[in-house]
Amino acid sequence: MNQKERLDSDLCLILSRLQEFTTTAVILYGGFGRDEGSWVMENDGSWRPYNDYDLLIVSEMAIPDEEISSLRKTLAAQIGINWVDICQMTPAALKGLKPSIFNYDLKVASKVISGDPAILNLIPEIRPDDLPLREGEILFFTRLWTLLGCMDEEGFQVDKDGEEARFFRNQMAKAVLAVVDVILLQSGSYHSSYLERVSRVKQLASTTEDLSLLYQWALEEKLNPKDTAMSKKEVESLYCSVHEVFFAEMETILSKRYQRKIAVAEDIESCIKFSPFVIMKRIFFLLIRRSWQCERQIKVNLAQMYIAKAYQKVSSSPKIGHSISRKWHDPLHTGECHEKKQAQ
Repeated sequence: MNQKERLDSDLCLILSRLQEFTTTAVILYGGFGRDEGSWVMENDGSWRPYNDYDLLIVSEMAIPDEEISSLRKTLAAQIGINWVDICQMTPAALKGLKPSIFNYDLKVASKVISGDPAILNLIPEIRPDDLPLREGEILFFTRLWTLLGCMDEEGFQVDKDGEEARFFRNQMAKAVLAVVDVILLQSGSYHSSYLERVSRVKQLASTTEDLSLLYQWALEEKLNPKDTAMSKKEVESLYCSVHEVFFAEMETILSKRYQRKIAVAEDIESCIKFSPFVIMKRIFFLLIRRSWQCERQIKVNLAQMYIAKAYQKVSSSPKIGHSISRKWHDPLHTGECHEKKQAQ
């Protein structure tokens, strides 16, 4: 079946399982909600979704967390994907949503697939220039995982092909697209569509030819994840390029958010532990809510940041985007590994 048929079939299955709950509406958001979901073609010519299905259940009555957790696992297994993300809100909660990238995308780039078609009108209007710089910090810490979890313990010591190569390339694409997001966030020109975001950032005077190619590569890789074989040298070259641009742009937006120069890991630690707002938040969680949740999250963020930051080969880094513009940007390029297999 083609992409549309597969999507319709999967959503039909999902909605059939949700019939046991009383819902006001079911909303499909994320990549598939804005018609930019990632697809992979199987050997038989059929299509399967590569990224998750993201669903928001709107209901006056909360569904127990354990039932939501069980439903996530059951649906993922039945559909044949890694994850089905399901969250829930009441109509009253929708009315109180504050400006954020998630809420903006939910408002303007999602689909009501069941129930009240006007439910999204409850979300207050959010303009791109309403989005706070704190969203850049959130993107920084959430996308650190793309740099940490993109490969196994063998690291850059082995070639990659098949699903392993696809996963690595997709994680690198996510990191690059997070860079696109923070650049547009600073100018108040964020857009819900990947296609439009990349188009906008490529038009900026600060975007070099190499960076433009890097952004375009990431867009194509995100929408159509490829299993192109890569030599270990190509893997490290791509990682090094992405790592360099990721930290450069994230440190820029963090500097603007905290109104101080951020250039080393210790600067970031100082901001997320001791800025006035963070101190008040930490006190609130410890003394009012009597919870260590905030402290634990800070520790996790710092641990991931220091590990990711440790990989910085500034002196040996290739020019940003070099490996993309010279090799992987070309859709006909299949990597050294593939060439070796063809010769065997």
